[in-house]
Amino acid sequence: MSNKLSGINKRVSEPVYPADILSDSALRMCCIVTRGIWYECLLNMWRDKTHSITGTPKQLAVLFGCGDADVTLACRELCDTSASQVTYENGKVTLTCRRLERRGLGRVNGAKRTERWRNKRRSDGSVTPKKAAPSSSSSSIDTKETPPPALVGGDAGEKPRGPSEKTITAEFDRIWLLVPLKVGKPKARQAYLKHRKAGTVTEQAAADGIERYTQFVKRQRAAGFDDLPWRNGSTLFTRTCWADEFEVMHTDNDTDEVKKRKAAAKAEGERQRAIMDEANRKHRAALNDRNS
Repeated sequence: MSNKLSGINKRVSEPVYPADILSDSALRMCCIVTRGIWYECLLNMWRDKTHSITGTPKQLAVLFGCGDADVTLACRELCDTSASQVTYENGKVTLTCRRLERRGLGRVNGAKRTERWRNKRRSDGSVTPKKAAPSSSSSSIDTKETPPPALVGGDAGEKPRGPSEKTITAEFDRIWLLVPLKVGKPKARQAYLKHRKAGTVTEQAAADGIERYTQFVKRQRAAGFDDLPWRNGSTLFTRTCWADEFEVMHTDNDTDEVKKRKAAAKAEGERQRAIMDEANRKHRAALNDRNS
């Protein structure tokens, strides 16, 4: 049956394909409730043309048409199995689909490559020096063309050389010391080598990005999200953490109002964890009763 006859728009298949669902072992390890909530989340992302959804557990429960305990359980399982990126901040939960995020980034990079190709093909007649017209007078005037100034770094058309692979490897080894969770070093080295040769990052920028991420996680844990996991070292490099902006608050001179907000956030985090633990316990008990 064609899409037109069945009333299905082709864009519906963009968020997820059946093969993606069956091949995602992390998602298959979640319970059926969590998978249903995640599919509903993907459809909402497709509708809003985004790769993430943010809201309180109560707001997400209204959006997905389920209970607060179901949303809390889904967030815990998606985070534990790494099927989705789950971020907690100020009592709100952000669910991110890494697949849609990569697709959006690929479209942006493709548009940039097309633009660079078009600019390269444009005529450079406006900057090409013209030859001097021959003089009609009988006086001996030198009409030789003045050569353009030599390009820095070699002949015309020669690209400036970047750092050698040995230098980049030494830079990576120094940056790797700053990574909090040192997992996936070969993959991280390959990603840094690729971005470094492309000129999209420097050693200082990568080190500053990892430092911002480390301070951000520490601040989140101090605010009450004690179970916020660290990202793998390979993830920091493959997802270009140096391009992320993490807001780091200085806690040395906190006012009473700020301290109250932090205490409330910590209490809210503990309450959410208690709800998730209780929902998980009930769910496991129901599964045991069903199997027995």
